[in-house]
Amino acid sequence: MANKLSRHISNSILFLGPDYTPPKGGVAMVLENYDKFIFTTFKSIANSCEGSKLKKITIALLAIFKMCWVLLTDRQIKIVHIHTASGISFKRSTYFAKVARFFKKKVILHIHGGNFKRFYNSSPTKIKSELLKCDKIIALTNDWKDFFEKEVGLGNVTVIENVIPDPQLQEECNNEKTHLLFLGLIHRDKGIYDLLEVINNHKHEFIDNLELHVGGNGEVQNFNSKIDQYELGDIVTYEGWVNGDKKTGLLNSADALILPSYIEGLPMVILEAMSYGLPVLSTPVGGIPEVITAENGILFNPGDKDDIYRAISQFISLDTTKRGQMRNEAMKKSEPFRPGSISNKLKMLYQELLNE
Repeated sequence: MANKLSRHISNSILFLGPDYTPPKGGVAMVLENYDKFIFTTFKSIANSCEGSKLKKITIALLAIFKMCWVLLTDRQIKIVHIHTASGISFKRSTYFAKVARFFKKKVILHIHGGNFKRFYNSSPTKIKSELLKCDKIIALTNDWKDFFEKEVGLGNVTVIENVIPDPQLQEECNNEKTHLLFLGLIHRDKGIYDLLEVINNHKHEFIDNLELHVGGNGEVQNFNSKIDQYELGDIVTYEGWVNGDKKTGLLNSADALILPSYIEGLPMVILEAMSYGLPVLSTPVGGIPEVITAENGILFNPGDKDDIYRAISQFISLDTTKRGQMRNEAMKKSEPFRPGSISNKLKMLYQELLNE
């Protein structure tokens, strides 16, 4: 495939990150997309997973041994590319970075997640010291790059956006109601309970013109209890964890994505939704304002239920022409996140390190 990196570059990189088969969560989706669309060969070791604390510790320890064995036996590897977030994820990643440096490999730390600024402020001296030891830091947006350069004081930061697959577009549905789609972790930080409360407070208004489809994992039992408590079964549908054809179907049939999060980096789900031409209703947190404007979405303040209601009502009231314009703009803005663009950026980064 034209998008894919050469075999020489692909064989030079070892990835560390979460188990991505099947992918659950944004970072796992990035790794799956790298494997499918960017790399000719994809060398990776899972150093984290879902499950019990014992399982997570076991996976991390096994990953250390696997990494040592691979770096001892595979002399083609020159760069270790580590995907991380904040908290325990970052602390775990520092051990793998030490192993990579012991074997005299270049280290890239690829930072995901919207909590990193808060995490950094909890121990700035120590965290900065670890960041400075890396050959490159990858930030997801220009906003995050500014943070690492201006507030942390790093000079080794490059921006590489999350990669999304090319969309599998299907014939558009003519929905009588407005269909909103929420995909992601079911948790307070994602604002999903704020959204349910808003719909409950205005359900007599929304009953005839709105449907919300929710896909994801997390606090499923609590979420379903809220639907029952608010008697929202005619408006809200829980779709379970969605991927593959079901996810494609939901993205094609929805009118817009809604993500009322309190904390984000640059969510994969927003980028994917844009590639399907979905306008996005979201909060202006993390890197979201870099991709969502009045041309392709509606922004509202996190936790502000009146503002969430305003955004939903405003979108429902839009005519077909305006929705079409927003769809076109969303698709246009998704292009830099497609495999071809991201492949070129990774190629330049890897070549820089391989030529040093």
